[in-house]
Amino acid sequence: APIHMTEYFSFSCPKCLEFIRRDFPTIQSKYIDTGKVYWTFHPDPADLLTLQAMICFELLDNLEKQSLIEKLAGQIRVRPFKKACFKMQEEMNALGKPIPTLHDLSFLEKTEAFQKAYVYLKQPNVPIELPTIEINGLVYQEFPSIEWFGQVLMNLQISTSRRSK
Repeated sequence: APIHMTEYFSFSCPKCLEFIRRDFPTIQSKYIDTGKVYWTFHPDPADLLTLQAMICFELLDNLEKQSLIEKLAGQIRVRPFKKACFKMQEEMNALGKPIPTLHDLSFLEKTEAFQKAYVYLKQPNVPIELPTIEINGLVYQEFPSIEWFGQVLMNLQISTSRRSK
């Protein structure tokens, strides 16, 4: 796809969960499945639940990651975190990749995901607000919506077609 979009999200962010539940299915069918956009979900590990999801992601392929993100966004409501962790464990069990110690902080601290999260959060240019969208390397401050995506993609396609002439 000519356009690469990255969504920085957190499972403790109500707007992120709403965006994944409400808008992402349309974006997927209209832009991703048609080859116009390549999409990356990038977890922002500033909370325990998102860190736990990152640990799950280490065991999953891309389709399984997307499925887990969509299922969790559809099932969890920001609180309580313990129930969300159990839902995550249920999904991992269903995939045949159980993580029985996902709730154990001493286990979490020893994972590669924990180390990556620590390094990521130490970077100077980590997104401040979530969800944040990056398109072809450019970070946008606007809160994403279906209408916003349509406008941005139309503008990108127009500028790309002008450059190719």
